[in-house]
Amino acid sequence: MDALFQAVTMIIPKAGVQLGGTPLTLNIILFIIILLRNPNQTMLSIQENHNVAIGYAVLLFFGLFTFTLALTNGNAPFQLAQIVTVVASPLAGVIALRMKPEKSFRILCIALVLVNLYASAQFFLGIARTAIAGLTYTYGQDPTSKPIGYGMSADASASKMPSTFQNGNYLGIFDALGISLLLMWKPFSRLWTMLRYAGIVCGILGIVMCGSRSTIIPFALVAALLLVQRYRATQSRMKGTYLLGVAVAGLSGFAYLLVYQPGIINQFVMRNITQTLNDPTASGRTNQWSGMWQTITQLNNWQFLRLTFFGQGADYGLGGEGLPAFFATFGLFSTLAFYSMLVAAIVHLWRNERTRTVALGVFCTFFAFCVDSSFYYPPNVMMTFMVIGIALRAAKESSAAPERDDGAIRQQARSHNQRRLA
Repeated sequence: MDALFQAVTMIIPKAGVQLGGTPLTLNIILFIIILLRNPNQTMLSIQENHNVAIGYAVLLFFGLFTFTLALTNGNAPFQLAQIVTVVASPLAGVIALRMKPEKSFRILCIALVLVNLYASAQFFLGIARTAIAGLTYTYGQDPTSKPIGYGMSADASASKMPSTFQNGNYLGIFDALGISLLLMWKPFSRLWTMLRYAGIVCGILGIVMCGSRSTIIPFALVAALLLVQRYRATQSRMKGTYLLGVAVAGLSGFAYLLVYQPGIINQFVMRNITQTLNDPTASGRTNQWSGMWQTITQLNNWQFLRLTFFGQGADYGLGGEGLPAFFATFGLFSTLAFYSMLVAAIVHLWRNERTRTVALGVFCTFFAFCVDSSFYYPPNVMMTFMVIGIALRAAKESSAAPERDDGAIRQQARSHNQRRLA
């Protein structure tokens, strides 16, 4: 069941139907099942890191009050579902306690390949032409109404490839997390080693096509940091070879896209450079703080206290994207708790050299959650804490196992496969 939940979450997260204005997806149904399968184990999963556990306890406490007040105020079912999504999704990391990391890595690897190959099909054939109702998008919804960019039609692609996530921002989050987790994986067989490389390449291609500046910008910084770290760790006599290899690989990939797929480069430049330079407010995000502050100064004492502790009332009118939207919905204490959970996880992952790449992937998610409201929608927060849990479990098993040479491990795996074939 845990493996099925991970596969559905990472491959077809929006498969399902729309009921009364609220989507009911297979991902949500399976999520409820894995939480109820062992409630004690579910709560223990969030306690792998003490600071994360404290943050979640605060989020759960204030989040329940926020939900209750929203329910009594008559908020729409969709808004109530968003609150529940934020509060419950961190518990998705429980699957890491019940699954072997190797199985999780393999599911992720296959998911990265399939999801991004489908995004490529969307780019070349059009999003509407490749859509499958109830599978690649929720049945009863209109994929052309999603915020995936302009120019959407049966014959043209949008500026953001959503793949099976219905939104390019969510695809970018998945790819950043997936790549960071695969970078720490050391498969035992040659087949999975090749698939690992394919998954990483497909993930990078997906980030280029997703059109999400909230993912592309931090991922570019993270990629540069990883390259610098790898260069410093390389032996002195191999540094020149390393630089040459990186330069040749980068230029070869760029040349291939320039000659054979210029549309990908044109879309990337238009979306991430031209539009950014033409809109310094980042679609209104940079000036939303001043607008929010003007509204807050007009609240009375009771309204201000409610906003601080439990989020805004129905008549406050506070909006925005990212962190301001989270604050408006949940209040100050839940906001500090949620974002401190991510920071605590990043710090914890960074301290272990084995999970350092995953820390950088979670940083990309943290950045995205600060500038857009993707945390409201499954499976973004779920995936984040699933990846955190898988990384911690894999690192723990790795440190507990005796040190062995990677070559010997692969040779042992090949010998085992040969005996099975015989």
